[in-house]
Amino acid sequence: MKLHLLLLFSLLSFSTFAQSFPSNNLSSFAQLYGYIRYFHPSDEAAAVDWDKFLYHGIEQVNDIEKGNDLQNTLTNLFSPIAPTLQIYRVRKAPSKMNVPTKTDNSVLVTWQHKGFQHSERNVYRSVRLGRIDPSTEPAHGLSIYPDLSNLSGKQFRLSTKGKALSSTNTQIQLLTYTRARKTNRYKLPINSNDWETFQLVDTFEEGTLQGYLTIQMLGLGTAELDDIKVELKEGDEWQEVPIENASFEGTKADGTPKYWEVDGSGYEYTTKENALHIQSIEGHQVGALFAHYAKADESFTAEIGNGLAVRLPLALYLPKDTPTTFSTAYQALTKKLDAVTLETKSAKSMSTRLGAVITAWNILRHSYPYFDVIDTDWDEMLDLTLNRMLATQNEEEAIKVLQKMMATLQDGHAYASHPIMSKLATAPILLDYVENKIVVLDSQEDQLKAGDIILAIDGEYALDVLDEQAQLNSGTLQWRRHNALRTLTLGDKEEDVTLQVKRADEDLTLDVTRKGRARRSTRPDSIVHLAADDIFYINLDAVRLPAIESRINEIAKAKGVIFDLRGYPRGNHEVISYFIDRPVQSARWNIPQIIYPNMENTPAYDTSGRWTIEPKSPQLEGEIVFITGGGAISYAESFMGIIEHYELAEIVGSTTAGANGNVNPFTTMGGFRFGWTGMKVLKQDGSQHHLIGIQPTVPMTPTIEGIRAGRDELLEKAVGLIRGE
Repeated sequence: MKLHLLLLFSLLSFSTFAQSFPSNNLSSFAQLYGYIRYFHPSDEAAAVDWDKFLYHGIEQVNDIEKGNDLQNTLTNLFSPIAPTLQIYRVRKAPSKMNVPTKTDNSVLVTWQHKGFQHSERNVYRSVRLGRIDPSTEPAHGLSIYPDLSNLSGKQFRLSTKGKALSSTNTQIQLLTYTRARKTNRYKLPINSNDWETFQLVDTFEEGTLQGYLTIQMLGLGTAELDDIKVELKEGDEWQEVPIENASFEGTKADGTPKYWEVDGSGYEYTTKENALHIQSIEGHQVGALFAHYAKADESFTAEIGNGLAVRLPLALYLPKDTPTTFSTAYQALTKKLDAVTLETKSAKSMSTRLGAVITAWNILRHSYPYFDVIDTDWDEMLDLTLNRMLATQNEEEAIKVLQKMMATLQDGHAYASHPIMSKLATAPILLDYVENKIVVLDSQEDQLKAGDIILAIDGEYALDVLDEQAQLNSGTLQWRRHNALRTLTLGDKEEDVTLQVKRADEDLTLDVTRKGRARRSTRPDSIVHLAADDIFYINLDAVRLPAIESRINEIAKAKGVIFDLRGYPRGNHEVISYFIDRPVQSARWNIPQIIYPNMENTPAYDTSGRWTIEPKSPQLEGEIVFITGGGAISYAESFMGIIEHYELAEIVGSTTAGANGNVNPFTTMGGFRFGWTGMKVLKQDGSQHHLIGIQPTVPMTPTIEGIRAGRDELLEKAVGLIRGE
């Protein structure tokens, strides 16, 4: 009886919380939270613990029924961290913003976002101009991405020749990432006025996965570098890592070094006399990501619902030295925040779960680059998702709410996950959607065979389960199905799932243990020579470029080559260089340069980082065919986009996923993890790629009959094309 009473009390308490929580009030708070956190330039806003503030704010908004109105509550919450913020009734005019006339001892502070950086450093960056210490937070650089992988615990040597002509603040950084998503920076300073050789010897942290090189000047002046080298200790030997244009002999049309990528602005990187020359630009804002920024008289005004509007400055003149203490109101707020204990890996409290919604919604509202090509009203999605979350009672229900929100982005990279999902597993079977049926491609369970049709899963019609899972995934139909098929039998690890199966004329009921994911493919993971036809088959999902190049002379003379890219490439896109007669370029990668909320008036896009691939010898002499499909996404589409645009080969299969560009991941309170596409990728001709993908020149899908017979019909078609059939 005690257990039942306790459960009843718990449910009543939850119900009271949910019913007393006006989601429209919460929506107003959520919008204002995003405006202040990501765009208000004050030092107080930069110093506050935003997750604790979010949790505290949600609780305060819930207490409005106890006597406070929404306007007063929001004012009391935000004024300590945004003293210049105005919250007013829609029918009233805001006060005039005061801009100081004397700024001798001040610095202009404002936000710049290249894409959006939440908590993890990647190609996306966010900075407060005027408060950047370039020695610790350089927001610029010249980068290159050699094959630096599997670095865990390895010793390395980083060396270069260089001189700093009028600046002692130049360095090469070797940046690495670990399995725990930790970033390490190994720095080699260049601190001589004359040419010298500089060397750094160190050991990568255990768990280090990959890395890249960035050259940076931290301040004003000029510097020159040459002959950059990275070596890894393998046993007793040092092995050099190949770096394209490490001696800066190749130059792009804009004067920058070939193969290297410029990030940020304020510095010129050019090749002169076969060396790299770095020059700071006079008058540039230190650490600026790009040239545009909000001016002192610019403000942002928006309605936030409930008859309220807000106005906030986008740039402020602040003291040159960052204050060490703030107002008594701010100190009182921080005392309240100190009492907040956040959940970092669980989300048992409603405020934690609502906080995940508010953080994710805001990040996407202010930086998702594809709102112009999808049919989702993101503002309405805030209210809908808050209401859905208010009906949840645990993390399992919460993650589905968040997945549904992310699905409306129609972005194949978009996802929401939680550590609690680690206890789940699937049956070890590989499935496909063929002839409007769910078909087994491969199984590590002897009970199931290729070609079996799944009719029901734990008593539920299998196609209905597929549809339900697809609604939790984002992107095109082909990508949502691809992902849904991988999780179709998802459930508690080591528990059985009951499958009703059709095998020819036989109906079977099978219990299969959820042991983990099946292998992703049944295709060969090596280079295969089909000797009878003198055709090479190369599975680009498995074979790396060095393995291909080790046999390139043999491959070049073959009658034909089939490249299979139905999955994800293994760093091998430069194989294209062996079948082009002129330089080719990848799709256009456009990172939005954001200075205004809600993606309004985006001044420009960062278009750096585009691949340029040069021809190499020997050139392939035979016919070339590519195989692809709905499981090819992102990097695979950058690869396939070159094949499509330059018409380099026939493409057999089906349309790719239609989602390209670097994923931007972030984690919120409660341990919820999200990802999405942070840049707008356009095809080489400037047309839309998102939701369009790469189209086959020879459309084809497998058949159930072919799967049962163990045939790869797309491969057979590719062979037939080379034969001339």
